[in-house]
Amino acid sequence: ATARFEDNDRGYDDDFGTSQQTFEELCQAHLRKFSKTAEVYAAETQLTKRVGIWQAGLAPILEEQEHRAEFDIHSCGRQILQTLEDNLLTRKRTSTGQKKLEKSSPNKAPNVVNFEAISNGLEDYEVC
Repeated sequence: ATARFEDNDRGYDDDFGTSQQTFEELCQAHLRKFSKTAEVYAAETQLTKRVGIWQAGLAPILEEQEHRAEFDIHSCGRQILQTLEDNLLTRKRTSTGQKKLEKSSPNKAPNVVNFEAISNGLEDYEVC
């Protein structure tokens, strides 16, 4: 004879089906539920580890960025234009005191500056 378990909540158990199950069926249902819960926990644990690794790598980058000066497009533009001017032309003063711009070198093509000349001495984050 197989033992049957009953309770007084109208014969149903939300987690394990009907309460008129054999002990073996009840254990199997419990083990299935435990297995599903364990799988979810394992997946969440792996995700938590991956997120933790990602955060650990990102935190120093963000901390470093917080200490940099704020980006100012106008200042950046002025710096680029000044570098272009310095690389393309040299300044000479005329007799009237006005600035006169001349080519910096006869063997260089006019109005051409290598990107390296503009970005020389800048940090990677300042170039990109």
